[in-house]
Amino acid sequence: MKKMYPQTAIFLIALMLLGNSITTAQNMDRYISLTIKKGADIRLALSADANGTPIKIVSGSNVFNVTVGTAWSTYRNFPSDASTMIIYGDLKSLGCAENQSNLIGLDISKNTQLESLSCDQNQLTSLDVSKNIWLVGLVCAKNQLTGLDVSQNRRLELLNCSDNQLTNLDVSQNKRLELLHCTNNQLKTLDLSQNPYLEGLACDKNRLTSLNVSQNKELRWLYAYGNPFTTKAIDELFCSLPDKTDQAQAKICILNDSSDKNYKTVLAANKQNAINKNWLVKYAENSKANSNSKDIPNTTGTYECLKAAQ
Repeated sequence: MKKMYPQTAIFLIALMLLGNSITTAQNMDRYISLTIKKGADIRLALSADANGTPIKIVSGSNVFNVTVGTAWSTYRNFPSDASTMIIYGDLKSLGCAENQSNLIGLDISKNTQLESLSCDQNQLTSLDVSKNIWLVGLVCAKNQLTGLDVSQNRRLELLNCSDNQLTNLDVSQNKRLELLHCTNNQLKTLDLSQNPYLEGLACDKNRLTSLNVSQNKELRWLYAYGNPFTTKAIDELFCSLPDKTDQAQAKICILNDSSDKNYKTVLAANKQNAINKNWLVKYAENSKANSNSKDIPNTTGTYECLKAAQ
């Protein structure tokens, strides 16, 4: 056996220790910054690119080292010691929901590999996701957003931006989108012609005057009540519904309940055009929790859909 010189042994031990530190150290070049209320506990749930991923969370003098796997962790409170909190490491998903007034800013531009973000129920006034081209799921509902640009997020499959102050939403570049929730905003138009895989749409309580879903052949449920539709617009919406004959029944909710201010307008339309395509025409009230929610009453309209050219 060859004799090992002390210097060589020391070098090999140091190399082993260095290699171990490399595999366990956080990626400090990849991080997410939160603007927060100093002293508040911040709720976070995390998942990473790989099992056993080290993550460092820093807020002032408070430093937390956690190990994260590929599955979502449960939410945990992290006490803050400054007006910022920075999360270092190879995060794949971030949940920072329900921090309310304790979370007022979020910068994810330095984690371009992020795939899922849930930042709903906070007080964010802006959100820049332009650098996050790998995003598949984005939930930013119940904030104070006046604008949201998702044109660079072409892998997006789920978008929930409900309960904000959006006046415009362009999803023309999100061709993989399957679920869209944009309830309770200030949208006047919504173009869905470039979303062929859309399965579910909640666009209720906006300012839409028309809606065309003729290009959304996979659509299975639609909430559109609480918009200032005319009877003609409702008839045209019914006619644009994709045909579900020989498929599972689909559902459209065009009224919330019998006290809906658009009640008479809807009842003057012809819901039979939707029924003929195997769509249930339901009240929205309780329908998300109860699949047996009530059908709207019989309508009185006689509008006939134009037959597609042969």
